[in-house]
Amino acid sequence: MPKYIEHSQALAGGNAGTRYVLSHMARLAVRDSKDNVVRTIAAQIRRNCKTFKTIEEKEYCELFAAYKYVSDNVKYIYDPEDREHVTAPKYLLTTNKYGDCDCMSTAFSSILIALGYANQFKVIKADKKTDEYSHVYNVVFVPSINSWIPVDTILPQVKNKNGFGNEKTGTPDERYFFVWGTK
Repeated sequence: MPKYIEHSQALAGGNAGTRYVLSHMARLAVRDSKDNVVRTIAAQIRRNCKTFKTIEEKEYCELFAAYKYVSDNVKYIYDPEDREHVTAPKYLLTTNKYGDCDCMSTAFSSILIALGYANQFKVIKADKKTDEYSHVYNVVFVPSINSWIPVDTILPQVKNKNGFGNEKTGTPDERYFFVWGTK
C-alpha cells in the first residue's frame, strides 16, 4: 500500500468528493491503528496516564496527550493547489512529519482508535471564498462525561489557539463522518 493517497486529478465536488476523501481517511486511520508505530505511541500515552485516580482524569490525560502528540510533532502545511494528499498515519508520525488538516486528523484518529476511543471526522465549510468543505477535524466520544468533544490538531499552529475542546464557530455548513467506535 502506498505511503499516501494522491488524487492527481480534480476530485468530484461537493459531498461526493468529500465522502471519497473521508472514506480513505477512515480506512487509513483504522488500518494504522493496528500498526506497531501507532500502538507504541498509544501504549506510551497509557503508561503516562495510568497514575490518575479517576476515570475522568485518566481519559482527559489520554486524549490531551494524543492531541499534543500530533499537534506538537506534525508541522501543518497546505496541500499543493488542486491536489489532495492524505498521508498514512504511521508514515506521517515517523517519517515526513508534515501535512494538512486531513493528514493530522487521520493520524489523531488512528491514535484514538488504538487507545479505544470512538471518534468521527467533522468537515466544515471554513473558507468563505468557496462553497466546498475546506477543513476537517476530529470529534471524540468521552465515556466518563457521555459526550462528544471537538479536537482540532491544527489550531495551535494556524490560529495560535488550543484546539482541545475548541473549534471554529460560525461556519455555514458542517457534516460528521463516522470513523470508529460508537455511532
